[in-house]
Amino acid sequence: MRKIIVIFVVSMLSLTFVDAQSIVYQNKDSLDMSIHNRFYLSLYGGLAQFYGDVSSDVYFPGTSMKGKIPWVISPRIGWDFNSRFGLRADWTMNSVWGKSNKPNQDRYFHASIYDLQGYFVVNMTNIIFPYKFDKRWNMTAYMGAGWMFYNSIAWDSNENILESTGYDANGDRTKRATNRIWSVGLSGAYRLTNHLDLTLELKMNNSPVDDLDAWSVVLSELDNYSSVLVGVNYYLGTKEKAWKWNPIEPLVEEMIDSLESYDKQLVDLGNDVKDLKACCETTSSLPNSPDEDADGVPDTRDLEPKTPKGNTVNWQGVTIMPNNPTKVPLNNPTDFADDDNDGVPNIRDIEPNTPSNTMVNWQGVTIPVGGSGSTVVGGGVVGGGSPKVGMYFNSVYFPFDQSTIDQVNYQEIIKVVMYLRANPGTRIKISGNTDERGTNNYNDALSDRRVKAVKKVLLEDFGFDETIFDEEALGETKLFSQNTHWVNRRVDFFIVK
Repeated sequence: MRKIIVIFVVSMLSLTFVDAQSIVYQNKDSLDMSIHNRFYLSLYGGLAQFYGDVSSDVYFPGTSMKGKIPWVISPRIGWDFNSRFGLRADWTMNSVWGKSNKPNQDRYFHASIYDLQGYFVVNMTNIIFPYKFDKRWNMTAYMGAGWMFYNSIAWDSNENILESTGYDANGDRTKRATNRIWSVGLSGAYRLTNHLDLTLELKMNNSPVDDLDAWSVVLSELDNYSSVLVGVNYYLGTKEKAWKWNPIEPLVEEMIDSLESYDKQLVDLGNDVKDLKACCETTSSLPNSPDEDADGVPDTRDLEPKTPKGNTVNWQGVTIMPNNPTKVPLNNPTDFADDDNDGVPNIRDIEPNTPSNTMVNWQGVTIPVGGSGSTVVGGGVVGGGSPKVGMYFNSVYFPFDQSTIDQVNYQEIIKVVMYLRANPGTRIKISGNTDERGTNNYNDALSDRRVKAVKKVLLEDFGFDETIFDEEALGETKLFSQNTHWVNRRVDFFIVK
């Protein structure tokens, strides 16, 4: 049985290691190993089974003697490199009992074995199913080596001491023998929480000695022992998830978020096209729809209801090309007059009396900013002479679970800097947000780190006084979207004074 276990584990380790080398090489540039928990503490317990000259064919707990159970206790520490590979160290205490069921062999023994081993661990489930994320279960295989410290004593049925290792003639312990040991094993785990899992393990220990049962027999096999263990693993750290469960990588997550966003945009665009088509069909089907300027666009949706004859227009009746542009002067009062000098001809200016230097859109409509009656002019504000409470700037966006600022988002901070320098005395509120993944407490702290990262740039890079800034960490309380996470990972700026 133990040979089958050893051969199976070694084969699986070899196959998964070859496959995993290719996977890690292909993805090494996209992985950030700092974003998930990987250090854990464990405690395991179970039963031991001995294989040697003094052993029976009855397994777990068939090797118990006189009410003595062959128990195993194993505290551990471990470290995951990533979702596929890790290292582990075990300190295991084994109390092994055994009695031979061979004819004419009146002998039983007890061995106390301590072993300290280090292991290389392979998460086979994450290698075989690399694109199944956030699993609740997995299987690992491991191989390790270390040192064993043991003593053993053998008796006959009359309680006479036959032989011993590490005992004196009276059966009192003296010292432990020391030798090498190596092990292989399989374990299956089930995730109870993001930090805690329950594991069942089968482990085979192979020793280079023949006196674990206090009996060295010439030409016999070496003594070995196995164990069946149940244990718990607890992952330490402040991150939400552990590498063990193959959490979705940030690069893949961003791609999924983008695809979901594009898909939603396509659906919205399709709905808009349907609404527009219905609108146009309804309008064009009206009986005797008037078209005063005869440009082919009914007056009901003609933005230029008095287009000069022969001009080429778009579907809204706006002139694309005059009939004879080379012969029409730019100050022609009927075609290109612009009474309010906002850059939009009267013929399509919805607000023909816009105040001078006001920012307008292509139809001449004022672009409002902040409070009522204020509009942006250059770096300042007109229509009151001071910035309006409630005005806002472009947001600064962040990668998943991070508070670092890249070059593109740094430029958004520069826009705030330019405004503050053009408008002394302005007070800005810096408001931090996160997406909905993670606990409330963690997201509150993350949004606060993002606020402080932006404020640090304003203070240290541009020299502003920190008293002109208010801070607000909102966590996940103000989500822009339930489906597109990246738009929620942001810092917003608001003028409050």
